[in-house]
Amino acid sequence: MIKKIVFTFLGLIPFIGNAQNADVFDFQIEGKINMDTGTVNIEMDENKALYPNDSQNFVVKIKDGKFIAFGKTKYPIWLSFRVGARYTSKGTAIMPGKQRISLNVDSNNNKPENNNLVMLDEKKYNDFMKNALLKTQLYRNHYDSLKNIYHEKFPEQIEYLNRIELKESYAVNDTALLQFVKANPNSYYGILKLYHLVDFGYNQTLGKVYDSFSSRLKNSIYGELLLEKIAIAKQISVGSKLPVLIVKDQSGAIFDIKAYSKKKFILIDLWYSHCAPCIAQFSDMKNIYKQFSDKGFEILAISTDKEKYIADWKSAIVKYELPWPQYLDLNGIVAHSFNIRIYPSNLLINQKGEIIATDLSPAELNHFLGERL
Repeated sequence: MIKKIVFTFLGLIPFIGNAQNADVFDFQIEGKINMDTGTVNIEMDENKALYPNDSQNFVVKIKDGKFIAFGKTKYPIWLSFRVGARYTSKGTAIMPGKQRISLNVDSNNNKPENNNLVMLDEKKYNDFMKNALLKTQLYRNHYDSLKNIYHEKFPEQIEYLNRIELKESYAVNDTALLQFVKANPNSYYGILKLYHLVDFGYNQTLGKVYDSFSSRLKNSIYGELLLEKIAIAKQISVGSKLPVLIVKDQSGAIFDIKAYSKKKFILIDLWYSHCAPCIAQFSDMKNIYKQFSDKGFEILAISTDKEKYIADWKSAIVKYELPWPQYLDLNGIVAHSFNIRIYPSNLLINQKGEIIATDLSPAELNHFLGERL
């Protein structure tokens, strides 16, 4: 007889509205795995914000290639399955009711076979997004071919055109997601995709995607947390005024954007001392700074180094001979408050303090300044 392991998932998803009267429902996982015995770790995915602080991962036993787990939830939750260091699955949705899940430990990082309605929705999403995914794949193929030709260092014009192509593929994907959600406003899979995308920044198309979801999804935990994330991301999106940044320079003076009001364009560059991609840009950035700093351009660097790396931050400034003003966001608290999680990141500000571009590569920045200064 297969041993049944009970998940204590009561309260896993916070309830919306009158929580005391909110319904929770049983779910059941009937698992198959190509192992006779052992254990499976069932774990929350990386979106920890979707789970209360007291949520836990669980372990279930395998017997004769099967495992079973039970629990309660109101909304779909996203879990992955791990077997020691041998196998970890991609995330899959667990929803109220019964779902049969099949794991193949010989194919690491694959998506479990799962027959529930949310994962069927994923198949619908993938079919809908075929053209957008093709655009992304064409970009990747082109990038790989360029990399084979130029290795790690593209000529500036090639790098510039490559970035334009990349952002066009992003725009096609965002528009396709909007069309999908308009056709499927109750798609939990769609709202999870948007939840991920906002981590890379906010734009008006993504705002329209959120607006297209049904009231039921907007009032779910996904909808509420997504709206909160959007509100944060909008503060540093194109068209917004630069928010107040409480950071200090090496002497302890607080950052004041007004001190640079005579500059036509200011790049707020976020980095940290052990970020290899950040350091890789310094040479190009120094050339750009040398060319345009006396024409109304400024770079204001903000490091997010942890307290234990303050000495490394100061050493990097000297080592790489960085000529522009340097500020410290100790432990990345300010950057995190604006949901900045990818480095290097940057914001280009005009003389009115408005954000006019984000995440520019050195080639894009050089092209922009060359046309305007």
